[in-house]
This record gives sequence, structure tokens and C-alpha cells, in this order.
Amino acid sequence: MTVELLQGAVRAYAWGSRTTIPALLGRPVPSPHPEAELWFGAHPGDPARLLRPDGTETTLLEVVDADPGGQLGVRCAERWGGRLPFLLKILAAEEPLSMQAHPSAEQAAEGYAREEAAGIPRDAPNRNYPDPTAKPELVCALTEFHALAGFRDPHRTVRLLRAIETPGLAWYAELLAGQPARTGCGRCSRRGSRCRSRRSTNCCPRCSRRACGTCRRRASSPRSAAPCWNSARCTRAMRACSRRCC
Repeated sequence: MTVELLQGAVRAYAWGSRTTIPALLGRPVPSPHPEAELWFGAHPGDPARLLRPDGTETTLLEVVDADPGGQLGVRCAERWGGRLPFLLKILAAEEPLSMQAHPSAEQAAEGYAREEAAGIPRDAPNRNYPDPTAKPELVCALTEFHALAGFRDPHRTVRLLRAIETPGLAWYAELLAGQPARTGCGRCSRRGSRCRSRRSTNCCPRCSRRACGTCRRRASSPRSAAPCWNSARCTRAMRACSRRCC
């Protein structure tokens, strides 16, 4: 049995540390840029590298692809389609991480199938499901680490937002009060990230009032499709919403 050196892939994100990962790898401290994650896995976006005894290099992804049954075991390879079913990361968070929402197994499979049928390239920036698998996470804190999981009850969030009496938050409070469920939280998130899609009327009731009755009904329905673009009036209203509000 030959043991080969595995070299992780460093991921640079703004919330990372300039000292933790460089010190772990024996490199100069501080690093020129924040280094947030060290990946040890076969993720296609940045696989770890294997350093051979003869000095040559290859990626863990190439090794697994060449012999999935031998590297993963036959049962694991069959269950996960020949892919390494986990990604080990060492995180070095100097600042709060961005909010993340990971799909369940059912959501991932359905979303992947939907985007494949729509012909959205897997590396497209508007692609949400590049693969059909869920993304559960397990965290083992090596130093003090604070994490928040899930959302506060929407009704309580509305009460808190109204109690603050901040004009800039009033729009979010009323939107969430009108749809105190997952849909409302999702629309608040999209509004906060300032989406720029043609579906923007779905998250902007102020602009949807200026469109036709069909558009208003669709925009007020959590399960509706995008508002219609048939009439010139609706086309102007939707484009104005995209430019000005979303």
C-alpha cells in the first residue's frame, strides 16, 4: 500500500483569515489576501492534489474518476455515481460568513432536473443546482465558533422589525406580514440581494400594482408563474421594476 501526500486547495473569500491557513501550511504570515477555506476533496471546482513519490502531480478527482470502485469501494461508487460523497474543509473565519441555504435531497433532485430540462449550463451564474445531491454539513469547531441555523418565526420577526421603527425596514416588515411563511422569507432575501431578473415583479408588490390585473394576481400568489409580458403596458412596468426597484 502506497501513501501519497494530499495537498489541499486554498479558497480565498473576503471573510477569511490572513494568518490561520498560511501558518498551518508553513507559509509566510500574513498572506497577501484573506484565505478562508482549505479543501481536501474531489470537487470539480477545486480538487485536492496528490504529490507522487516520483515528483509528479495529479488531482484527487482524476484518481477517483480513473478507478471509482477501487478508490471508493464498489457500494459507495454505485450509490454516489462514482463521486467522492463528501468534501472536507478547514475553515478560517476572520469575519462573519455569508448566509447559506442548502437544499434537502428532494429539493436538490427536483431543482437539478428542472434546470437540466430548461437547458441552463451547469456553470452558469444563474444556476442554483449544479448537481442533484443534498448539501448537509457537519461542523467540528477547533477554536471558539458561533453559528446560527434556521430562521426565527416570521411572526416574531415582523414584531421585532416594527418595534425598531426604522423606515428602511418597513417594506420588509409589511412584505413578511403579508406572507408569513417560507415564501415571504425568500422574497425578502431576494429583495435584499437586489435581484435583477424579469421575475422581479413577484417580489415587488409596489410595482405589480401598476401592471394589469393578471399580473397583480400572479404576483400576489406564492406559487404563481412569472407575470405576463403580453401587453405593452406590462412590458413597460416590468422593465421599470427591474431598473428601479430590484
